[in-house]
Amino acid sequence: MIAIQNLSLHFGGQTIFEGISCTLREGERVGLVGKNGAGKSTLLRVLSGEQEVRNGQVVLPKGDTIGYLKQELSNLKGRTVYEETVSAFDEALRIEARLTAIEKELEQHTDTESTTFHDLMEEMHELSHRFEIMDVGSVEKQVEQVLTGLGFDRNDLQRPVETFSGGWQMRIELAKILLRKPEIVLLDEPTNHL
Repeated sequence: MIAIQNLSLHFGGQTIFEGISCTLREGERVGLVGKNGAGKSTLLRVLSGEQEVRNGQVVLPKGDTIGYLKQELSNLKGRTVYEETVSAFDEALRIEARLTAIEKELEQHTDTESTTFHDLMEEMHELSHRFEIMDVGSVEKQVEQVLTGLGFDRNDLQRPVETFSGGWQMRIELAKILLRKPEIVLLDEPTNHL
């Protein structure tokens, strides 16, 4: 669920949007429609946390993650389709490395009553939960499944990303979002490059 409460945004003397309030419930699919320059992309940046506002607030359930497909393409070069897509698991790899480091730190602690020990245990618990949700087992299979589900041929996986059109590169970005398994997905003109 996303609760938007009295959200307003102004740039200089121009009002981008004013007094937006609504609740988006779990399972709902919502389309945001408006003319060019109306602030649709700006609102999505606010919802994704990429842009801050001074007036109003966006409330998300604690721990929920957001996948945000921007309308502008990233500069995808120098990797194969598979290599670029598997980068969706970079956060999981960082979490795994931090969990290993915490385990080593805990082995060194003899005082299990210390604040440091309890802080490490709490961090380990939170990271373990996030890591479990990510379900990173069988990465290769997941990447292949998502990419073929989006229309890629298995032979495409080893081709350089830059050999694909903007629409196909947008699908790679979408695949990365889907592999991260966010609770909320924001799509900003996903068919823009098709």
